[in-house]
Amino acid sequence: MSRPLDVLDAASYRSAIACGAASVARNRDAINMLNVFPVPDADTGSNMLLTLRAAVDALPETGCGLLCDAAHAAARAALMAARGCSGVILSQILSGFADGLDGCASAGPTELARALTAASAKARRALREPLEGTILSVLDAAAAAAVGSGAPDLAGMLDASLAAAREALARTPEQLPV
Repeated sequence: MSRPLDVLDAASYRSAIACGAASVARNRDAINMLNVFPVPDADTGSNMLLTLRAAVDALPETGCGLLCDAAHAAARAALMAARGCSGVILSQILSGFADGLDGCASAGPTELARALTAASAKARRALREPLEGTILSVLDAAAAAAVGSGAPDLAGMLDASLAAAREALARTPEQLPV
């Protein structure tokens, strides 16, 4: 029986990035088909996958060290491998997340909420004209829910953040008609 995640450490961070990459790999074609902004070039899923795979490859399967170091290593690798706008934005999300974890050997709800907020802010700053109805809106909602959840544990905070992200995603067609 698996134990609930009490804190995010370097090993669980690597696992989360690897699970994210696997999910993007499974859904790459669907993500590519949804890609209509800023241009319908049908490569968002592919670009995100290449970016995430580089982040995973930067982290050893064992002995990842401190969470902050692992997060920065993944962010650097993601930036170096970033393809297209979606890859660059994703690398900036990972970089902001890493910045928000500076000095953390591991993270609980408070530190993770701070990291999500930093990720959201850095992704917005990376764009000349950030628009609502994009990944930025979804990340903003996830970060705000993480900060405001008041959950005493990581699982509760992550549940609140995920629910807010899903709600924000459902609203994106109203915010960005294209």
